[in-house]
Amino acid sequence: MKFSVIVLALLCMVVSVSSADVRISEPGLISGSQLSAFYGTPVSDLHLFAFVGGFWYELPVQIDERTSDGSFFGSEDGLLDDNDEVVFQPQDFGALAPTSAWIDDLDSQNYPRLKLAVADPVLGSSAIGYLFRSSTLPDNPDTYITYDAGADEVMTDTYMVGFDNSRWFWDELRLFDGNVYGDDLLDREKTRIKGTILWTNWTRNEQDFSPIYKRYISGPVRVIRETRYSIEVLGITSESTATKHYYDSFMVTPEDVATIDPLAGINMVRLSYDLTPAAVGSVESNLNNASLLADGVPDGANTNIPASEMSHFWIKINLNGSSLVSVGDQYGMSNDNVLYHHDDSSGGSADGTSDTGDGSSYGDIGIRMNNPNTGSHTTSASMYLALGTDLPGLDCQSWFDAGFNYQVASEDFDNTSAVDTPMIIASNLRNIPNPFNPRTEILFQLSDNCNVELTIYDAAGRMVNVLYSGNLASGQQSFTWNGNDQLGQAVSSGTYFARLHGHNIDLVKSMSLVR
Repeated sequence: MKFSVIVLALLCMVVSVSSADVRISEPGLISGSQLSAFYGTPVSDLHLFAFVGGFWYELPVQIDERTSDGSFFGSEDGLLDDNDEVVFQPQDFGALAPTSAWIDDLDSQNYPRLKLAVADPVLGSSAIGYLFRSSTLPDNPDTYITYDAGADEVMTDTYMVGFDNSRWFWDELRLFDGNVYGDDLLDREKTRIKGTILWTNWTRNEQDFSPIYKRYISGPVRVIRETRYSIEVLGITSESTATKHYYDSFMVTPEDVATIDPLAGINMVRLSYDLTPAAVGSVESNLNNASLLADGVPDGANTNIPASEMSHFWIKINLNGSSLVSVGDQYGMSNDNVLYHHDDSSGGSADGTSDTGDGSSYGDIGIRMNNPNTGSHTTSASMYLALGTDLPGLDCQSWFDAGFNYQVASEDFDNTSAVDTPMIIASNLRNIPNPFNPRTEILFQLSDNCNVELTIYDAAGRMVNVLYSGNLASGQQSFTWNGNDQLGQAVSSGTYFARLHGHNIDLVKSMSLVR
C-alpha cells in the first residue's frame, strides 16, 4: 500500500496587492514551454522588472529547473528549457498599460524581452511584468522568503514556520511584529489514520511516520520542501511523500496521488491543525459553520459534506485579526466526509484517538474522511492569507477554482524608445503590516548619512504625501503613514507605493490600504 497524505497548512505571510488589484497572495507560475525566446539562456541571466509610476524597479524571480518527468530534484544544466518553471509575485507588477521604455542596460538590448501579462479571471484585473535577459545586470538582492536548512525553518519578515526535529511534521507558527517573532501559535499539524486488518483495529498518527529523507529547494520567491516517510501496520510497511511549496503569502500542496489498498483496511483518515493556548480567541469557520471560538472550552461542530463538494471545500481561521483560508480538493476519496472544529483543553480528540502534542485541543480544525474509497485519488490544497483583513472563504474558493491566466509576448529593443534606469528594490525596504488600515510602519536601512525623501504615490503615479525630506543618519529608520494625503485627508482603499529617493538611492515598496 502507498498512501500519500495531503496536509493543509497555515502560513502567516506578507500580502501585497498590485496596482491592478490582482488577488492577494497567489504566486505567478509560468512554464518554460511559454518562454521559447529564452531557451538555452543561463537562468542567472534572467531578470524581472515592473514599470510603475514612470520608473522601473526589479523584482525577485526564481527559475526552478525540472526534469522531463516534472521532478524539481533531478540533474540541472543551469539553462532554461521547456520543463522549467518561472516563479514570481504578480502583486508587485505594474498596471495593464505596457511601456516601450527599456531598462538602461546595454546587454539586455541585444535580446528580446518577454512581456508577462497576468490576468485574474475572477476580479477581472490584470498586471504586467517584463523579463529581461542580461549578463551584466547585478543579481537582485531582494527576497520574499528564506529557508534555514539547519533549523528546518521557513521565514519571511512577517512569519516563521518550523518543523519537528525528529519526525519533520509542521509544529511551529510565529508572527513577526517588526522586532521579534512572537509566541508559537501552532501545536502541530495532525494526521490520524484508523483501520482494521484481520479483525485487529489499528491507529497511526503523525508521530508514527518514520522519516526516510528530506530535501528542499530554496530561492528568493519560494521554498519547496519534500519529505518521504514510511509507516508500519501489523508488519506491513508503506511509504508516503509530502510536498509543500511556500511563498510570500501563499502555500500550495500540489497535485498528489493517494493509493488506498483494500487490504489495508483503512476506515478513517483525519487531517487537521491544532492551535496552542497562545492562539486563544481565534475564530474558525468552514462551509456551513461560522464564528466558532477557539478557547479550549469543550465544544465541537461538525459539517457533513457530500463528495460533490469535496472538490473545493474550505476551512478558515481568523487569527488575531488575520485570515488564513485553506481550500482543498480531495474529490473522490470518500463519500462520507466531515469538516469539524474541536475544543477541549483537557485533552481528547475529534475521533477518539489519543491526543498528541501538548495534550490539549484549542480549535483543532480539519477534515475527517470516513471509509475512504479504494484505488488512486488526486488531491491538492491551497492556503491564502490576509494580514489584518477578514478574508472570505468563498472568495478564496472562487480563486482556487479559477487560477491566473498568462500571456507571454516577445518584444525587441527599439532604438527610438526611451531608456530608463532600473530602480532596484533593496531587501530592507518594507512596511508592516501590509495590507493595513489605516496605519502602517515603513522601515528601511541606511548605510551612511544622506539626504533622502520618503514619498507616497498612488497607483497612477500621483504624489499623495511626503513623509520626510531631509538628512538622516545611518542605521535603521522608521516612519508611520496614517493613510492620509498631504492635507491630512484620508485616502481611499487601494495600492500605494512608498518611494525612498536620494543620492544613488531609489527604492520602491508597494502597499495595500484596505478600509
